[in-house]
This record gives sequence, structure tokens and C-alpha cells, in this order.
Amino acid sequence: MTRSEILEKINGVVQDILGNDELNLTETTSPKDVDRWDSISNINIIMTLEGEFNIRFGLGELESMLTVKDIIDGVEHHLGA
Repeated sequence: MTRSEILEKINGVVQDILGNDELNLTETTSPKDVDRWDSISNINIIMTLEGEFNIRFGLGELESMLTVKDIIDGVEHHLGA
């Protein structure tokens, strides 16, 4: 799976959870850049991504996920990409 495919999937999950079909994430996007992406939404996003990619993030990983790039890197790591 390519980075752009992972980004596309992440974007879809975030759009669904935040109820914003117009949202277009980039690798530099952070939760503070997106309305309604708060700590509760973040938990839902991460849990959904874990299910979508059939992976589990560790607590240390979650603490270091500050941008969409960090999330993509984490997914790639777990997928062995």
C-alpha cells in the first residue's frame, strides 16, 4: 500500500468521524488544524484506523503522532512497508 493510498484511507476515516466530507488532509495536517478534531475524536479516529488496517498502535506511538505524516509513518511501520 502506498503512502497516498494510506493518506486517502485516513482522510476518509477522519471525514466520516468528523462529519466533514470537504476535509482534505495533507501530511502536514495536525489535529489542531481541523475543527472538531479533539481528544475524543482522536481516540475514535485511531481506533477506526486500527480496525481498517488491522493493526494496533502502542502507547508510545500514539503520543508521538502529532501530524497526519506521523500517522502514515505508524501505519507503514505496522504494515511492514
